[in-house]
Order: sequence, then C-alpha cells, then structure tokens
Amino acid sequence: MARTMLQRAQGGTLFRGKVAGRELTGEFLLFALSTGVFQASRFGTFIVAAKWTSPDEFGVWNALQLVILYGVVTMIGVPNGMIRQVPFLLGKGESSAAARVEDTSFWFTLLASLSVGVIVGGAGLAGIGAESYRMPMLTLSALFPAWHMYQYFQARLRSRLRFNLVSAQQFLFAGLLPVVTLPLVAVWRIPGFIAGQALTAVLLILFVYVKAGMRIHWPKEWTGLRNLAQIGFPIMLAGLVYSLLISVDRILVLNVLGTEALGLYTLPILCITALNLLPAVVSQQMYPRMAFRYGETQDMRA
Repeated sequence: MARTMLQRAQGGTLFRGKVAGRELTGEFLLFALSTGVFQASRFGTFIVAAKWTSPDEFGVWNALQLVILYGVVTMIGVPNGMIRQVPFLLGKGESSAAARVEDTSFWFTLLASLSVGVIVGGAGLAGIGAESYRMPMLTLSALFPAWHMYQYFQARLRSRLRFNLVSAQQFLFAGLLPVVTLPLVAVWRIPGFIAGQALTAVLLILFVYVKAGMRIHWPKEWTGLRNLAQIGFPIMLAGLVYSLLISVDRILVLNVLGTEALGLYTLPILCITALNLLPAVVSQQMYPRMAFRYGETQDMRA
C-alpha cells in the first residue's frame, strides 16, 4: 500500500516524499534534528541580539512580533487550505488540480503579505506610534512578506511530503541567521535585527524555489480561492486562538509594565517556542500524510 501511495503521488510535480519503513524513520529523524538546530540557532541569535541591544529596544521587537503573529488573519486561511488540499488531491491522483491550488495560494499569499507590508511601512513613515517604533516598523514592512512567503514555501514542500528538502532549508536557515543578522545588529541594532531576518528568509525562499524546481503560474481563474478560504479559515482561526493564548502574556506585560519589561521577558518567550518543538515535528509530518490517505481512500479510518 505504501509503495502504491508513493507511485500515485509522484504523478504530481515536486512530490518525492518517501512514505514507508526505514525511509520514513530517517526522514522523520532528519526533520526533527533540523527543527531542533533551527530553533537553537534562533534562540542563540535572539539572545545575542538582546544582549547587544537594550531591554527597551528588544521590547519594541517583541511588541512588533505580534504583527507577524496576528497578521496571519489577512491570509484568510488560504495557505492552510493549501496544506490540506494539495496532499488530498494528490491522493486522488489529481496532480493538475493540486498545482492550481498551489499557484492560487502563492499569488494570494504574496499579494496579501505585500499589502500588509505596505501598510506597516506607511505607518512607520507617517510616524504613527512612539519614535522608537519608526525604523523597526519600516524594516518590519520587509520582514512581514518575507516571513510569510518563507512559510508558504515550507508549507508547499510539506504538503508534497518533501521533508528532506524542508530539513535542508532549516539547516541552511540555522547557519545563515546568525551570520546575516548579527553583523546588522552590531551596526543598526533592532532595525538591523529585523532586516537580517528578512534577508535570511528571502535567501531561503530563493534556495527552495531553485532547488525544488518549482514552477509558478498566474492562475487562469480564481474560483478555487473561495474553496481554499472555506477549508482553511477555520484551521487558521484555531491556530490564531492558540497564538493569542500563548502571546497574551506579552500584551499584558507591555500594557502594564512597559517596553523595557517586555524586552526582559524575552527568555520566557523563547522557552515557549522551544517547548513546542516536539509536537510541531510530529504534527507537520503526520498532517499531510493523513490528508493524502484520505484523498486516496475516501476513508476516514484509513
């Protein structure tokens, strides 16, 4: 059965995931290792950046992170729908339909994230908020679309079970992040910290696009967008509520104790991310495989 699944799935471009036996175990362990290295690199880079800047400056970053976290609502669940639909359609043997879903999701995510970036950058130029937020907001206008497009490409790889390439992406991110970001922090402090993350994400996007041999086309019709939103919006909403639950503490710290205290709160925020490591590794591996199996068999038990 596993061999049949793989042979059917490979009818679609970019689907190279191995689903059986030792290959699945090796792929799982490699993905787990790369995720751990990725999180360790982020943890170390963030700690060094916090040390090189003041608590007040890093508090500004922790506050602006909420824009990235909650800004996912502007995607109205379309990328979430893609992660569900692509493996489902490949399981049914409908590789052309899966490719159309990917194209629609790509362009919508790009346009939505760029729109938010323009709004954030405009707010920074207009001087909305405290002076200390102006330059960080301008650099955040680049990070927002860069990060969400990075997430899109990673989701696209996961939906086709290309976890070996996802692992390579994460290993490269772990190596590039401190190399690219910390020199910018030394020169430009928090704006440099944000710009470094944006540049790292863009470099990894280019790597995945070239390495995976992806082809992106302008959708001939956008009729599938509504279906993607209907499928993905409840999934996105559940994730958004969870994000609210694990980030409401920084909102309270910011409002009650101020920006400096939020900067000092960096370590607990990073620890929360680390605690999510194992559940994330398991769910990201299993979810697209479940969707593929359901598409293949139309059997919820399977």
